[in-house]
Amino acid sequence: MRIAHITNPSQQLPPKGDRGRWLLVTSLIREQIRRGHEVTVFGNSKTNIKGARIESLDPLTPDSIKGPATSARMLKHYTYLLLLNRAYRHIEEFDILHSHLDNLHFFMSSLVDKPTLMTQHWPIEPLTQNIVQQIPFSNVYITPISKAQTKHYKEKIQYTDVVYNGIDVNQFKFNKSPQDHFVFIGRLHPSKGVHHAINVCKKLRKKLILAGSTDLQREIYRNYWEKKINPALKSSFISYRGELPHQKIAKFVGQAKALLFPIEWEEPFGLVMVEAMATGTPVIAFNKGSVPELVKDGVTGFVVKNEDEMRDAIKKIDTIDRAACREWVKNNFSIERMGDGYEQVYKKLIKQHEKKSL
Repeated sequence: MRIAHITNPSQQLPPKGDRGRWLLVTSLIREQIRRGHEVTVFGNSKTNIKGARIESLDPLTPDSIKGPATSARMLKHYTYLLLLNRAYRHIEEFDILHSHLDNLHFFMSSLVDKPTLMTQHWPIEPLTQNIVQQIPFSNVYITPISKAQTKHYKEKIQYTDVVYNGIDVNQFKFNKSPQDHFVFIGRLHPSKGVHHAINVCKKLRKKLILAGSTDLQREIYRNYWEKKINPALKSSFISYRGELPHQKIAKFVGQAKALLFPIEWEEPFGLVMVEAMATGTPVIAFNKGSVPELVKDGVTGFVVKNEDEMRDAIKKIDTIDRAACREWVKNNFSIERMGDGYEQVYKKLIKQHEKKSL
């Protein structure tokens, strides 16, 4: 197949640092090249993926346009439009466009007769869903990354079968003998529910190590840090490692008895759960979003409703077979499974559009 990936012109591939979405995209492109597909990447000029053809467009800047002052947000918007314009002008060179940007494709897709597949890494904003209702028809199809994600789609949002995100399991060393502590990793934001993990571990007198990013320049992060996180660090049971580079995540989660994931929002995927289970570390997570799809309750961890149930789950965490956790990821969330899933979706959409054009 001739596949075009539309990526962020501000983000080189492979990405530098911990850029979860773009690590996934890079892995998918490499897997498709390995399978013999002809892959073109529309994105940043520093993108360098062996075997891929790169069509680059660097982000617009005030200096590059040499015009009146324009906000950073508008420059970003115009850059995306220029990139999409270039991709759609070359539409006949491809069998399918696969986009990893958000939303703008809806406004262009009805002008061409080739399908655009859009991996929705974040929930679709209500405003976008409402605008889509005004478009006569669309050749954009969304591939959800979990069944939970589809619950929020309105009429006229066309979506395909679910394709779960995949990881290179070989990059996550199996650890059958963890240390006697628990971990949380993620943004230190109220929606991630870090405070629940803290409360539970303090009551059980269990060691909890936190890792993840925060942005103290933003009020919501600053208030959460000052009220919920920083005071807890005075406890001998709670510590904070800061933000970890991606290459250290496997060791961090692999050494733990379990990953605690007490989210308070409808998380569409939650890659760290898969990464933890790949090392053998089970997951104890609140029953929100994709959690019951990713965690096999009683086999690779526990799906719980509240702090009380999380405490009970911690007490029986040693009943979980760590080898079963890794096997679950191999069978369901590997790069190979992700590659298979997208191939099936591509073929279905291409065949569907060929019939339309007859």
